Amino acid sequence: MGYGRQFFRHALFTTACTVLAGVLNYILRRVLFVSLSTEDFGLFYAVLSFSMVMHPVLTFGFDPGVVPYVTGFREKGDWAGAKNVIVGSLAVQLTLSTVVLGMVLVFASQIAVFVFDAPHAASVIRIIALYTWLQAPFRMFLCLLLGLQHIAARNLVQLGRVAAGLLLALVLLHQGHGIYAAAWAYAGSLVAGMLVEAVGMWRLCRKVVAARLEWRPDLVREVFSTGKYLAVAFGGLAVLAYMDTVMLTLVLRPDYVQAVAAYHLAVPAVMIFYGILFAIARNFMPMVATMWHRNEKALLAGGIGRMYGIAAGTVFPAAVLTACFSDVLIQLLFPGDIGNAPHAFAILVTGSVFFFVCFLNINILGSLNKTREACRAIVCAVSTNLVLNLVLIRYFDVKGAAAATVSSTIVGTVLSVIYIRRELAVKLRVSTLVAGAVAAGAGALICLLVRQSAFFESHKLLTAAISVPVLFACILAILELTGMSKLREFRRIVMPGTREAGEDPNEQD
Repeated sequence: MGYGRQFFRHALFTTACTVLAGVLNYILRRVLFVSLSTEDFGLFYAVLSFSMVMHPVLTFGFDPGVVPYVTGFREKGDWAGAKNVIVGSLAVQLTLSTVVLGMVLVFASQIAVFVFDAPHAASVIRIIALYTWLQAPFRMFLCLLLGLQHIAARNLVQLGRVAAGLLLALVLLHQGHGIYAAAWAYAGSLVAGMLVEAVGMWRLCRKVVAARLEWRPDLVREVFSTGKYLAVAFGGLAVLAYMDTVMLTLVLRPDYVQAVAAYHLAVPAVMIFYGILFAIARNFMPMVATMWHRNEKALLAGGIGRMYGIAAGTVFPAAVLTACFSDVLIQLLFPGDIGNAPHAFAILVTGSVFFFVCFLNINILGSLNKTREACRAIVCAVSTNLVLNLVLIRYFDVKGAAAATVSSTIVGTVLSVIYIRRELAVKLRVSTLVAGAVAAGAGALICLLVRQSAFFESHKLLTAAISVPVLFACILAILELTGMSKLREFRRIVMPGTREAGEDPNEQD
């Protein structure tokens, strides 16, 4: 099967699973919002965000640094190498995670008081610490599935984990466990996910499971030596995703729970949109690694250029139109006191195009073994995020946190594009970038006029439901007819699945 058709098939299935998982995540967030007080809702996601920021530290150097190695061993048919790299990397991570888990279990009461100003949160902190410990084996086996290009199995594992978390939350909340139900639901979901992984490993990775296991410290050191930069890059993306909540907790302490609660009403709505984009970008990593190993640079550069065209001509206009009705969407998803959630949502969804390109670029750089460059781009982005959060949160609370994240992601996007173009002749069509921005601006202006109408005041949801898809379809049609987007080319790429003889893969980019 050619690269185009293979990538399209994987992207389509991953997108479907991601949308379903996003819906389940939203239902979970809504259930918790309805069942818990605002204080407990905000406190729980504050604790969870600290945990997610700690995860890249505990898996430093290995997640997802092992993915290119697994892909390389797959190309060579060295199944023992794939097994050794996974098991050796996991042993190192679990050792560090166990030490940290023990410390948190002992000092949870002090952490609850001095960090969260909530003495009653000690038990929640202990449960979330266990959740963090379980992340290492769960994510390492996901990396194995990704490296072996079992994309469908990886998606089903993630979907099963989310479904299990929702089911556990519903049962435990019904039994009256309150905030502890939320914590145990997250921890229990990883246990369920690992059970699904075990089945998938037995059915799909038998050659790896049956391969001889050896302790290869040289291989582990090699993975860490190259993976440490990739770990900073992908870990930095996780930090960018959760730094907002951490900084809201620290900067606005002790009155942070309302802001955190509002921010985490915006996040599940925007993450459905982000999830679709990440689903497309994530599948690109093993494919890029394969093409790079086979020295198919021209074909790879053409594919990357087309991905940038999609971002400019499709993602950005869709994001801007959605942001224009952010208040309607958030009120629909979370009836009640939503605070400044619509403002945060509007900013985050508008910046989604930069999240998409930045995430895509980090995957590409990792697959090209340019891990140091990926690391530099994300370190600059995280540093920018930290500084901007300290300044903007004090004056604009959740709006400032969202603006800081989008601004820092732009920094990472620009730097990563520069690094990729040093290795591959990726063509950036300036006309497409400008046309996408102009089309999005025109659509936003029309939305503003629509919002001033009497019909909008009496039928807000109906107006939004009609305006966004109609305007988006018009924008796509105009960009396609003027030759700015050229989305029709993807049919030629996907259906044959390979290059045509004599075709220049960069000519349309």
